Amino acid sequence: MKAKASGYNWGIITLPGIISILIVIIVFGCGGGGGGGGDTTSITISGTVDDGTVNSPIPNASCMFLDRRHLRHGGIVYSNASGEYNITVPAGIDGQVMCSPQDLSNLAIYTFFSTIGMSSGDRITGENVNPATTIVADIIHQENPSDPKARKQELLAAIENGSDEQLAIVVEMSTLLYKMMYEQRVNVNFGGDGGGDGSGGDGGGVGGDAGDGGDFSPIANARCEFIIGNNLKERKVLYSAALADLLSYGKISRPDM
Repeated sequence: MKAKASGYNWGIITLPGIISILIVIIVFGCGGGGGGGGDTTSITISGTVDDGTVNSPIPNASCMFLDRRHLRHGGIVYSNASGEYNITVPAGIDGQVMCSPQDLSNLAIYTFFSTIGMSSGDRITGENVNPATTIVADIIHQENPSDPKARKQELLAAIENGSDEQLAIVVEMSTLLYKMMYEQRVNVNFGGDGGGDGSGGDGGGVGGDAGDGGDFSPIANARCEFIIGNNLKERKVLYSAALADLLSYGKISRPDM
């Protein structure tokens, strides 16, 4: 007895027929037409990494793009001998380009950047990364302005033309501090927001709240320190953000500085 194929006539599939089917699959693919043009929803950012002083590029610095949660988007790129970097980042996101000198993964500097409202394939140049842009990024992080792009340009202009005397002094002192740390190879966090170990995860920082132990009882302006050792009287304090110490207390409490 021969079984019927439920009314369907499948016919006979010959070897030439199989070859024809395979050719169709190879030519048209399984995803509807090939593509192969790469990521067309990304923005290209380029600029120079430097220590903020004249003719001071930082070569072979590792650069990455982190969002506001310090999660990395895209890969890691390296600056060339002139400190120039070129990185591709997603469209429609706020974050920062963070760069660390070679073998100094914690001594990171960064610049705030937003790709919100930009078009796919846009190329942005002149996004330099230095101590001044790090301060601007930290201010934006603290203020959380409604228009961070405009605030960034306002702060950079104030630094450039010297219209904000206090900000200019902070930038000058911070630039000298970073240059000293870079030359002395002090591998600790420089800024207050970007910091981290360069891993592109959560930025390597430590977060939490300070309180007196009761419910809803925060202690405002509490100074938090990261210490080494179990004995608090003989502990060694590690200041993980040098710039924050400078701006808050006017000095850096480090024997190697």
